[in-house]
Amino acid sequence: MSQKTWFPVKQALEELGINRQQLFQMRDDGTCKLGTHYAAFPETRSRDNYRWNVPKVKSLLAKQEAVKPNTKNVILSFEKRLVDAA
Repeated sequence: MSQKTWFPVKQALEELGINRQQLFQMRDDGTCKLGTHYAAFPETRSRDNYRWNVPKVKSLLAKQEAVKPNTKNVILSFEKRLVDAA
């Protein structure tokens, strides 16, 4: 039995646990790539008709989450150096 991969927007949002603005921001800023993360068809007239590759987007979100702790450590290190320099 195969798992469903491509979902319409509403179902993708439910599966991903993010809001509409976040999903389309990732599309608009190029984080999500056409063909890999989402698909548009000739009959696509609005964003509501895109299909989203939920497993690929989940993987992308997981990678972004993995980067956040490192970013926080860099900021804390920079703040400490500023305090030490003062």
